[in-house]
Amino acid sequence: VFYLLMIRPQQAKQKEMKALLLAIRRGDRVVTGGGIIGIVQKVKEGSDEIEVELAPNVRVTVLRDTIASVVKPVAANDSK
Repeated sequence: VFYLLMIRPQQAKQKEMKALLLAIRRGDRVVTGGGIIGIVQKVKEGSDEIEVELAPNVRVTVLRDTIASVVKPVAANDSK
């Protein structure tokens, strides 16, 4: 019972997050673990480094594992 209620959903969530991190592409809006929001400018293949633009002409390199989430754009007619 404990496995079905606690461990299995957590494993599914970890699997989903790993797939999300591997699917990050240029132009995606991301939130880092520290709460910084930026736009992905370059994804270095074969490396865990991602270049994120925080403001115009301000770019930082972050590790893929420090990305907390990918922000999906909301369409104008989907406000609720």
